[in-house]
Amino acid sequence: PERIKIWSGKGIKTILNFRGETNQGSYFLEKEACETFGIELINFRLFATKLPSRESILELENVFKKIKSPFLMHCKSGSDRAGLGSALYFIYILRSPITEAQKQLSIKFLHIGGWTAGILDFMLMRYREEFEDTGISFKNWVAEIYEPGQLTKEFNSFRNSNPWLKVPR
Repeated sequence: PERIKIWSGKGIKTILNFRGETNQGSYFLEKEACETFGIELINFRLFATKLPSRESILELENVFKKIKSPFLMHCKSGSDRAGLGSALYFIYILRSPITEAQKQLSIKFLHIGGWTAGILDFMLMRYREEFEDTGISFKNWVAEIYEPGQLTKEFNSFRNSNPWLKVPR
């Protein structure tokens, strides 16, 4: 709540919560503080270790287009879900090349690809490959080609074939 008060003073109009609505105390404190300080709270659930549905990725563009600025987006640590959200903002709103968008999922922002959260990098890498081959737009790739189940299988196979990326047991 104290941080939300500070952000309110800096002009933040909206908070985009990638953890989604939960029954945890932190969510209720955030919701109450946003109401107190007149900040719109948008709950949009993403996962750090699971690919979003086709519909979620497409819906997020509409959220970004309608959101009141300036806004803040967050998840728990700010590296995986917020990184993906930032990458999609770069693609949808800033119209950045995929190579720039991918940088939002980097060690600079404490995102460590290769492990389970590396599936988010993998998705953007697959799009980048398809874009470089065909020139397809991200939105069309999501609508026509993106298949979370298949990409998850490919990522798990990739990760399991590389001893440096195997999750310790």
